[in-house]
Amino acid sequence: MQVCELRQYEYVLIAGPDSIPFLQGQVTCDMTQLTNEQCLAGALCNLKGRVIGDFLCVRSAEGCLLQISEGNGQKIAETLSKYAVFSKVEVAIQSGPCRTFGIVANERLLLNELLPAPPTLSYQTATSNSATMIKLAGTPDRFQVWVWNAENADLVAESLRRLTDQQTLADSRHYDYAETLAGRAHVSAQHSEAFTPQLLNYDLSGVVNFQKGCYTGQEVVARMHYRAEAKKRLFLLLADGPSDALNDGADIALVQQDQQIKAQVVHRSCGPGDSVAMLVILPTTCSNCEQSLLLEQDPKVGLTVSALSYT
Repeated sequence: MQVCELRQYEYVLIAGPDSIPFLQGQVTCDMTQLTNEQCLAGALCNLKGRVIGDFLCVRSAEGCLLQISEGNGQKIAETLSKYAVFSKVEVAIQSGPCRTFGIVANERLLLNELLPAPPTLSYQTATSNSATMIKLAGTPDRFQVWVWNAENADLVAESLRRLTDQQTLADSRHYDYAETLAGRAHVSAQHSEAFTPQLLNYDLSGVVNFQKGCYTGQEVVARMHYRAEAKKRLFLLLADGPSDALNDGADIALVQQDQQIKAQVVHRSCGPGDSVAMLVILPTTCSNCEQSLLLEQDPKVGLTVSALSYT
């Protein structure tokens, strides 16, 4: 089990009696499914159906608390505020939990030392007196622990450290690498309004609910899903070594048997040793790529394409 402290997020609070119906008309997930025991992954789109940002939504006493990639909280708050004038809600940047921890766990029995009944289903939550544990979707198994009580934050951190048998908690690189392997693409401020949900596989990973009613950008998102076959999608690309050409947002060229394939890196994560995992937008025909690829900008780097399956 690997545990780290997560500091790469911002939080937006939508407070008030209309928080759920208000968000229901703005975001891609079905807000009626949000409960104290079930959180949601969703996204906010613009009128053209492009993703402004994605989030993890947790029910709070005040309303709905959104966890957002660092740097993108203000834009999401400002966008929601434009539509909030006719609803009994207040939209504001919030500090969020006192501390947030990420867990990559292959052995769930260890989690019983933190909570008597840790969550076992995707986006299920379990709350104690001081913290909320969230089970994220996909593999490897990943959890977040949101500590609400500042007085207990150090005690929770120490309990987590003891479970790992390490002197200190790991850095967030391990958690980020696991998120990448699970195919979870988070939209940074750099990529805000650059991608459609389909390009990021949000229609496959459950971020978009096609059974709910209208929301901003819904007509465009639904049309792409039902009437157009995706020509490009998100793939997991594994590199056998680092390269300066493999950076977030980089346009790269892959070579296979003298054929060039253009790609865009959405996110890169560094794993154990020199291993690198990337979420890359590629033509859907690459799902049949069984042979290794080369990076044109750095031919000594070998690459393997892996299709993503979501659970």
